[in-house]
Amino acid sequence: MSLRGLAFICFCGRYGLRPAPEQKVIINPLVPETWEFFSLENVSFCGFELSLFFSRDKGVTFLVDGKETALKRDGKGNLFWQRTDHDKIGAIL
Repeated sequence: MSLRGLAFICFCGRYGLRPAPEQKVIINPLVPETWEFFSLENVSFCGFELSLFFSRDKGVTFLVDGKETALKRDGKGNLFWQRTDHDKIGAIL
C-alpha cells in the first residue's frame, strides 16, 4: 500500500474527514474511547486549509483557513462543511 493510500484511509476512517460531491466534506470521526484529544491540521481541500480538533470535553471544532467554522448536520446525522459562494470565489478554478 502506498503512503497516499494509507493517508486516505486515516483521513476517511479514523479521522472521519471524507470528501463528498458538491465541494462538501463530511466529518464523522471514529474516536477510540481511550483518546481524550486529537487534531488533524492544515489538510488542503479545494483551495482551503481545513483543520479538525476533537476533545472529549468540547467535541468537534472545525477550522477553515484558520477560522472556526460552524458545521451543519445532514439527514443521516453526520456533521459536514460545504463551500459556499461566500467562501473564496474561484478556489476551484
